Amino acid sequence: MNRIRSTAAAVAVASVLLLAACAPEPGSTPTVTPSESAVPSPSASPSPSPTASESSAPSPSPTAEPPVDTEMTAGQAGALCVAKHRDEPIEEGITQIGDPTAYERYVEPHWFVTVPAENEFGPLVQLCVLGGTVDAPVWQSVANVSADEVDDAYIERQRSTNEEF
Repeated sequence: MNRIRSTAAAVAVASVLLLAACAPEPGSTPTVTPSESAVPSPSASPSPSPTASESSAPSPSPTAEPPVDTEMTAGQAGALCVAKHRDEPIEEGITQIGDPTAYERYVEPHWFVTVPAENEFGPLVQLCVLGGTVDAPVWQSVANVSADEVDDAYIERQRSTNEEF
């Protein structure tokens, strides 16, 4: 029986010595070496990968021109009408004397534009009915009429119907 106690005591002493040898020194922190499959710690910030929308095209700046497939604005409709009458005059000897006015229509095409003008016989109004886009305008009508014909009722009729001038 003494022999069993001595062997048990020897095993206990050996276990204590082994544990003491493996234990970290007081005040030190154990070092962990990550393996290749280790998950990064939350403090590490992964580099963001671009999504499909981020990598497809840069975001437009607020001052960028609108895309070509959007409908034209009133200002663009007025400028197109002015240019149409200057570049492809219906009659010679007409001078534009004022800024265009674009009226939004209730039917398509979307814009009715008037441009004050004159010729040797007196005041005129150059007219356009157009829509579409700036790069692909859709022209319905282009005309010159006497300024006497263009009153509020005439303008309202042009905004609501597709009659010819």
